[in-house]
Amino acid sequence: MANIFYPNLDLFSYDLRSGLGDTPEEIEDNRGFFVKKFPKPIQSALQTDFDNEIDNNYIYLFKEKYLPLEFSRKDVTGYAYPVQLSDAYGLLVECASEQITEPHFPEYFADLKLEITQILNYQVATIGQTWLVSAYLNPEETDVESIAKSCYHALFPELNWPEELEGQGKFLGGYIFQLSRRRLTRSMLSSKEEIITAKDHVIIILYRDQHSLELSSNFYDHWMQLFHYYHKISFAYAQSQLLAKSIKKDFSEIQSGSEQITTRLHQRKQLNSLRLIIANIQDKLSDYTRKLNAIEIQKGTIEINVENYEERLKKIITKAKEKELNCDLNFLEEFSQLVTKKYLKQIEKNLENLERGFKLLENEIKAVAIQIEVEKSDRERNFQTLLTTIGTGTAGTSLIPESEKKCDVILAKDSFICQTPILKGLFVPLLLIITFGVLGLIIKRLIDWTFE
Repeated sequence: MANIFYPNLDLFSYDLRSGLGDTPEEIEDNRGFFVKKFPKPIQSALQTDFDNEIDNNYIYLFKEKYLPLEFSRKDVTGYAYPVQLSDAYGLLVECASEQITEPHFPEYFADLKLEITQILNYQVATIGQTWLVSAYLNPEETDVESIAKSCYHALFPELNWPEELEGQGKFLGGYIFQLSRRRLTRSMLSSKEEIITAKDHVIIILYRDQHSLELSSNFYDHWMQLFHYYHKISFAYAQSQLLAKSIKKDFSEIQSGSEQITTRLHQRKQLNSLRLIIANIQDKLSDYTRKLNAIEIQKGTIEINVENYEERLKKIITKAKEKELNCDLNFLEEFSQLVTKKYLKQIEKNLENLERGFKLLENEIKAVAIQIEVEKSDRERNFQTLLTTIGTGTAGTSLIPESEKKCDVILAKDSFICQTPILKGLFVPLLLIITFGVLGLIIKRLIDWTFE
């Protein structure tokens, strides 16, 4: 098996600092989540005021910028390098062999990965993380890709190189490979909010000599920012997909509620219960709108960060070419093309369909609300007509002399009603009230019709 020299493993991880609308308590929760990644002795080295609002997109969180780390293995060395990146935290943890010229097998990277995960208490990033694998080879080595595969499988034995390989090129005269598993995984923030993040992103660089590898340290600030933009884009796209899925669920629930109202109206159910359903649906419509706006925000985040990604990549390429060493990072440019051609187009299509669905639901709910109000008015009008009819009948009945309000005036004297005292007492007044009430209603309708 081929040897590698001076193996270095760097983890670039990114966590949420604040989001649009986050409360001070939520921002503090995010800060606490980030701080807990560090061993307690290192936590005290963080600047106590590092979470203050400062108009700077790149703030060092250690006064000395880097802080050496103590690993369980005695043959490795490394450091932590945390920064604040506007609304996110970035952290670089490096672990490397102290034996610069001694040969190692690629499997050594599994040991380095274990050291880093132990230092971080096995916590993963909320936005995303990139493993940067680097070493230098014998100058006469030709089977570079096989060595890169071995390094990759040392880190992730379960992954598949052909499926995960996204591109390769040249950097500082060496060979660079990008691998990514774009499968999304669900996780929970400290605030219990569900998010989706990309699982693995790996960059492998195998240099031709020790000098080239040592030159690579001049690019770490650039990598820190490039990977930040990469993960912000992936994170925003994933959240937009999660929001779209949630909106589709809301659509079904709102539509079901609308159908339930229509059914109850036909069944002449109580209007008060229907109003409660309408109120719940309107709350869901408000939530629907909020989620649509959130997708728009994610779209804007992607647009800004893809521009930043492209600008930062240009700076890396320019700086690398200044070293007069072979550099070809075209494969990294393909990511921004993927974002433009797939991510943004998918979000735009989602927004178009979801906004159309919102308008359909809104119109449907308005129609149902109008139907309820019409039903309410009809019932109130019928009730008012009934009261008017009774009032008119009662008034008309009072004009009839008591001598004329006898049962035998209307029915036969020996009829059952006239022979039953209770029925006899109710029948004549009730009949007169109905008669005069109906006559009054007919006269009112004739008058209304005459003056229309």
